[in-house]
Amino acid sequence: MKSGTGNGQEISVQKGLSDMKKKVYMVIGNIDIDKGGITRVMLNRSWLLCERGYSVTLLTLNFKKNYPEVEAALKGVGRLHPDVEILNIHDFYKMKNTSGYKEEAISESEEDYVVHRGKRHERYFKNGVLIKDEKRDANGELKYIDYYNENRLRSRREDFYRGQLYRTTHYHPSTQKATVKNYCTEHGFCYLSRWYNGETGELEKLFLFNAQDRSCKMYTSNEDFHVSWLNEMCKQSEEKPYVICDGPGSAAKVLDIDKDRAYRILAVHTNHFSFPHKKGSDIKKNHKELLDRFKEADALVLLTEEQKRDIAEQYGDPGNIYVIPHFVTPMEDTSSVRKDPHLISMVSRLHEEKGLDEAIRSFKQVVGQFPETRLEIHGSGPAEEELAELIAELDLQQHVQLKGYCDQVGHVFKQSLFTVLTSKYEGLSLVIMESMANYTPVISYNIKYGPSDLIDHGVDGYLVQNRSQDELAHYMLELLKNPEKAKTMGEEGYKKAKARWNEELHFQHWETLFEKISH
Repeated sequence: MKSGTGNGQEISVQKGLSDMKKKVYMVIGNIDIDKGGITRVMLNRSWLLCERGYSVTLLTLNFKKNYPEVEAALKGVGRLHPDVEILNIHDFYKMKNTSGYKEEAISESEEDYVVHRGKRHERYFKNGVLIKDEKRDANGELKYIDYYNENRLRSRREDFYRGQLYRTTHYHPSTQKATVKNYCTEHGFCYLSRWYNGETGELEKLFLFNAQDRSCKMYTSNEDFHVSWLNEMCKQSEEKPYVICDGPGSAAKVLDIDKDRAYRILAVHTNHFSFPHKKGSDIKKNHKELLDRFKEADALVLLTEEQKRDIAEQYGDPGNIYVIPHFVTPMEDTSSVRKDPHLISMVSRLHEEKGLDEAIRSFKQVVGQFPETRLEIHGSGPAEEELAELIAELDLQQHVQLKGYCDQVGHVFKQSLFTVLTSKYEGLSLVIMESMANYTPVISYNIKYGPSDLIDHGVDGYLVQNRSQDELAHYMLELLKNPEKAKTMGEEGYKKAKARWNEELHFQHWETLFEKISH
């Protein structure tokens, strides 16, 4: 990374760009350490393309104060390629404005205050009036300082991370809603100011400041701000880059990139129908604009032929729809892992849409005949407390365990006799593919989209009538009674995964797409 010297030179902070390589940007709102799903697919794809000669940068649009730590952690566990960078819009402008500015320090003596020291709070008073309240975390690190007026109404908050001020928020005196959020560099220069309506809380304007030439740009929405940055990133590429949108919320922003500056690719990772998630249902709100406008894109990438047919039937097919299934990446060494004939596993986000409560209720029927059997659920999410309560309600604490997020899923799959999927909808379940790639059959609800594309019923797994808990329990019992059958099905699934869902085929799909849209 290059930085300026404060003499007015343009600062280049683009990371990982090579003049000899074709450039790929992947755009998403947020990346975190303990996320699977879209994040895992994007990380796998970026690794594959990077290994085959592309220069790849992951662009994120939502503010997060610790992206350098996220990037280091993902690389540390081998999920993010060493040469792939994560670049956030806030970090980009923060780095761009780090040089050439020095804030003058304002001295303030603690002797001016009477201080009440609590466990994690320090309240500062002057003549009986609360002036500020400092909050610290469990490690004693400063998190924020709230400032108050004489009526004990908060006037502003200063947020800190690792001892550095990164944001100041000002509040409406009556509604106490944020009116201004100022983001600053470690030297105190405000590089971005967001203005909000103090009554409604809605964003009104954004101001972007440049420390080098003291210029200012105004935007009327996050969308305008994000599109401007995406265009700026595309301009830095020697050749017209490929921009892949991996989050439906960013689709309109990618489509609004100057079409002469980038090849714009929209990727859909899930079922686009609202409940009951089948043809004829309403389109999900966060997919509506994407599907209304996908004809403007250079390519729309889907995961299954079935979804392509459904979309083409409803919206037409302008010739820019491509089907590229997931692929299975080599996982950690599991050669020493042995099957546990009493273990059933699920790898899933703990969310209502995953139907985990139905799996637990079905498993209740299984325990009656196989009391030594265990169901282990690996993942994290908002439904954790609710699921724990259900496990207790059904008296299954000795049989069902919520294991938390796991980044060594190969061991989980390989050790299990079989795995279960009870989602209400999917795009194309990567966990089915990964389970089969680890010699483990899958019992799955037959939902839109994916299970029927992946599983040959009775050969390498079972397809269950959607939402039929009794049928789900029936097939669980079938494999528990016949572990050798589960082993044979697992071997068949492994053969399929190796032949159909390998890296080389996946790369060929993307290479073909890139060639078609650029010629």
